[in-house]
Amino acid sequence: MDIQRGGKHLCDEESTLIISIVTANNKELIINCLTSIYETTRDVRFEIWVVINATSDDSEEAIKKNFPDVRLIVNHEKLGFTHNHNMVMRRAKGTYILVLNDDTRILAGALDKMVHFMDESPQV
Repeated sequence: MDIQRGGKHLCDEESTLIISIVTANNKELIINCLTSIYETTRDVRFEIWVVINATSDDSEEAIKKNFPDVRLIVNHEKLGFTHNHNMVMRRAKGTYILVLNDDTRILAGALDKMVHFMDESPQV
């Protein structure tokens, strides 16, 4: 397993929202998912972690090229869903953690609204 920082522009401050995504041989899906997050989230400080789970395609290179701020964990052997997300949860620092599937597309403002709702609803 390799842990990599995708780029130089990562926040040194704690993010409000940690987004954990696991992908395996789904380059097109993960690129579309990441694009939707960056295009639709404006008001929330977020950090994305992608676990590449024993992938044989070029997802890792595509993520590094197109999304240099994404943090990567690269597994060379297949690990389970929970194990992969737990690796992120042990490392990431944030107020909220969102486990997201790589086939998800985020609608405009959805993550901003979700975090705002959580901030305004301490009983949740």
